[in-house]
Amino acid sequence: GRPDNQDAAVRQANTTRNTGIRIVAAGIGSVLKDDLTAMTGDKDLVFSAKSFKDLPALISLIFSAVCAAPTT
Repeated sequence: GRPDNQDAAVRQANTTRNTGIRIVAAGIGSVLKDDLTAMTGDKDLVFSAKSFKDLPALISLIFSAVCAAPTT
């Protein structure tokens, strides 16, 4: 789903990222990648799966993104 207020969600995500926290997004089903990228600040930190049963295939990719050194 989408946040009730996309602009507020992006502002909060920006505030959070500015403290040094890296945000990773995983969407299931019909994903609005641009919205998720706005929150993560990096398209390489956005992952998607067609269904929950496909999510395990993303785990290693998500771990790699989370454990990688930031590219600030």
